[in-house]
Amino acid sequence: MPTIRPDASQRIDAYISEAAPFAQAILTRVRQLIHESIPDVKEDWKWGPNFNLNGMVCGLWALKGHTSMNFYKGAAMSDRHGLFTHGLDNEKMRMIQYRDISEINEAQLIDYLKEAAQLNRDGVTIATASRTLEVPDVLQQHLTQHELNEVFDKLTYTQRKEYIQSITSAKKEETRQRRLEKIVETLREKVVRF
Repeated sequence: MPTIRPDASQRIDAYISEAAPFAQAILTRVRQLIHESIPDVKEDWKWGPNFNLNGMVCGLWALKGHTSMNFYKGAAMSDRHGLFTHGLDNEKMRMIQYRDISEINEAQLIDYLKEAAQLNRDGVTIATASRTLEVPDVLQQHLTQHELNEVFDKLTYTQRKEYIQSITSAKKEETRQRRLEKIVETLREKVVRF
């Protein structure tokens, strides 16, 4: 079981008190509903306020014009009330956004909280998609030609994906060539750092 931060409740108190007034009301009520729905849940702090029961169940965020409630295994949930409005393309997480406390349908939210907690109790895991990327031939040729294959392979998955997308999204050949040159230039600079 993960270690729960001993000061999490105090950090969450401070986080809520520093939020905008509209968010304070939402976060306070949602926090109460979490505890009412999942009596054995523990408050924790990882990336912000979150609630743990055999792993992270949900988290709360106060943002500029709304709050966000993140369900960490939301992709495995039924979304029977259609509350998930954001993160629908995320492999694991789903989110509900609230701009006003009146938007909270407490019965539906409690239903989601209980479902999310049960997923954790049951040890449900969500398999992630393969993180294998197909490098376009034209990019592979440039990497080989400039002896940058090893540098490219050391990049993070996201960095490699962005480079690949920059090539595959080019509509014109001159745009593709310009981007290839920029990639080679950027990767050469990284050779010095590696």
